[in-house]
Amino acid sequence: MSLRFCALAAFVFLLTAGCASQAPEPAATPSKPSGRELVARQVAPAAERGFAYPVHRRLDELTSAVVVPGPRPQKEGRIESSLREDEIIALQEQASRLPADSAFQPLGAGGVDFSLGTNFDSIDVTECCGSGDLNPPDPELAVGPGHVVAAVNASVEIYTLDGTSVFGPTPLETFYSGLPGGCTAFPFDPNAIYDELGGRFIVGADGNGTSYCVAVSDTSNPLDGWTFYDFAVNVNGEFFDYPHIGVGHDAVYVGSNMFGVGSGRVFAFDKTAMYAGQMAQSVSQAIGANTTPQPLKLHGAADGSFPTSGPHYILTSRGGFGNPDTFGLFSWDDPFGTNTLTDLGTLDIQAAHGVTLGFPVESPQQGGGSIAGNDPRGLDFEYRNGSSWMTMHASCNPGSGTVNCIQWAEIDTATVSVVQAGVFATDDEFRIFPDLAVNACGDALIGYTKTSATSLPGVYVAGRKAADSQGSMQGEIEIKAGESVANEPDRWGDYTSMTVSPDGKTLWYLGEYGKTLGAGRNWGTYIGSVTFADCEGSTTIFQDNFESGNTSAWSLEL
Repeated sequence: MSLRFCALAAFVFLLTAGCASQAPEPAATPSKPSGRELVARQVAPAAERGFAYPVHRRLDELTSAVVVPGPRPQKEGRIESSLREDEIIALQEQASRLPADSAFQPLGAGGVDFSLGTNFDSIDVTECCGSGDLNPPDPELAVGPGHVVAAVNASVEIYTLDGTSVFGPTPLETFYSGLPGGCTAFPFDPNAIYDELGGRFIVGADGNGTSYCVAVSDTSNPLDGWTFYDFAVNVNGEFFDYPHIGVGHDAVYVGSNMFGVGSGRVFAFDKTAMYAGQMAQSVSQAIGANTTPQPLKLHGAADGSFPTSGPHYILTSRGGFGNPDTFGLFSWDDPFGTNTLTDLGTLDIQAAHGVTLGFPVESPQQGGGSIAGNDPRGLDFEYRNGSSWMTMHASCNPGSGTVNCIQWAEIDTATVSVVQAGVFATDDEFRIFPDLAVNACGDALIGYTKTSATSLPGVYVAGRKAADSQGSMQGEIEIKAGESVANEPDRWGDYTSMTVSPDGKTLWYLGEYGKTLGAGRNWGTYIGSVTFADCEGSTTIFQDNFESGNTSAWSLEL
């Protein structure tokens, strides 16, 4: 069967297994990080430029063709990192001796200018994995004008804005059914994002370390059809891992750690072609001695602040997996044309707030045992109103000993400088795996798991108004109390997910907590919405048009 016929068949949504089989000759399976077991797949290394064919499915076709996943490999080990175990132990021991620090900003003792709205339970370990279980969940969510899409390792579920489940939870193997290779062999590390400019949901996943699996919704309603792509990403036989997604005006951007070379790589996928259901191009670039690239997530289409030209920005961990202080900033211009990737410089966030940070330590919990803190990599990069924001956790000593604390920063990409930064912590309490988003008014909200020797791991948020003093954070509120000790032999998580609705008003967080589920792994996830006082968002164009069925007001012209 010819490639020309395959492309034609794909375009009319009749792609068959015969088309998918037109692949290069097999090569060796790529190198993998220590502790990960792969589902066997022999593939050829991907070029730095490639393409993928579309497969179109209606959502009801997915529910009628359930793929029951087989046993899934676990992410073994307390930390997934290129650091040796002895290096990690030494860094944690050093962090346990951090001196008391007076430079950090404690959480405010007074009231807060934000409040919890709709909140509901989401996917847990009994719903993620068919007949088995999996950890860590790595929860991500995307919010559109009428729906919330949540994804974990390794399922996806869709809700209306009031929390009513309307699809799933469905295994990622089922969601990506029809795609070849890794997307149905072992999809993991999910991503979810809503493109405000294009009016589309995007759900991505790592396909067995060799593919990036991409699903784009036909409209802003995720209950309509979806188009699916399997992009080869194992450049030079490297193991593609820990993908994080961003959306720009010209492409869907993904950053990944590449095991086998010890550094990161960034990818651009042609969103215009994907939104049209056409064969789509991919481009990738290496980023040198940098790890964990985080492409910028753009917001602000409703108020006209969503950038519609210029390069896309990427934040990296400059000092590798063990450094919580310095980050690299890259710009990527015209990836499908001139393809210019520029290292803009280094951001020293620690210098902006003055707090001494260390490698994350183990986080205790009531009833015994501890939760792994992983390493101090950046966990997000969000754009709003001309500013870019990041957050992560590391260790610090607020006065009575070392705990895990939250670092955040506002960054000016034009000047490659830190506008403001802060660290918040409290004695004897451990905050881990944060994520943040910013509303149309410039108010920022950070969600995370909090635990201690006298409390169970639960879901919390802290926030600040745009007018608050620089580097400060108001108090926190509890979204979901922990119910149980986390029975996790390896890792509690790698990341959680905060986003903002397209109208710029409501912030949504998908966090992780210890859930009463009996013996065995017992993680649960929970969704909460939060609004700030006096912020009415951008406009009501998205909700009004969604309710009237008019999607053209926010759909990308193709």
